[in-house]
Amino acid sequence: MGRGGRGGGRGGPGRGGFGGRGGGVDKRGGGRGGRGGRGGRGGRGMGGGAKVVVEAHRHEGVFIARGKEDALVTRNLVPGVSVYGEKRISTEVPKADGATDKVEYRVWNPFRSKLAASILAGVDNIHVRPGAKLLYLAQPDQARIVGLNAQYFLKNGGFFVISIKASCIDSTAPPEAVFAREVKKLQEMQLKPKEQVTLEPYERDHAMVVGVYRPPPKKKE
Repeated sequence: MGRGGRGGGRGGPGRGGFGGRGGGVDKRGGGRGGRGGRGGRGGRGMGGGAKVVVEAHRHEGVFIARGKEDALVTRNLVPGVSVYGEKRISTEVPKADGATDKVEYRVWNPFRSKLAASILAGVDNIHVRPGAKLLYLAQPDQARIVGLNAQYFLKNGGFFVISIKASCIDSTAPPEAVFAREVKKLQEMQLKPKEQVTLEPYERDHAMVVGVYRPPPKKKE
């Protein structure tokens, strides 16, 4: 899946700051990932034409291609088309009447996608699923921007996902210090972080933070 690792351990604690646990396709993606997805029988295109089986990942809309090398994949809505030259896998999925449907998947490269990297890092919930309403933002001072947009567009109890690149915010400070500072900004704007994972080795000095806006008060038992 893409390039080799580029070193590790600099993006934050391995287990994540808010319950995020490290892992990969073989760990979190595989152990808890498969939810009964039976996958295809004739996958080709990954590992020199070797057979692969596609299983449902625990994150809805994400799948695991099991073959010579395991990989995260997503269903290709435009079969035959690659956006970044990524590998594609075609499988035959059985239907209830005994016939089969041909389904194509695209390999999701964690070196290109921070969401894919966060899944492989073991994030529990990215809150991105079929039918979800999303607002995508990208700026150096994005913690402040996320907070401002949350006031206008995010309902109380809604979720946010933010990728923090330490060097874009402050290249002179240690990445861990930058992450902590950005998390504090989020908290000051009523954005409560629930998980934090490092994106090493896929992205250097990056962390993914997932949380909730104005969480409802805990009920007293």
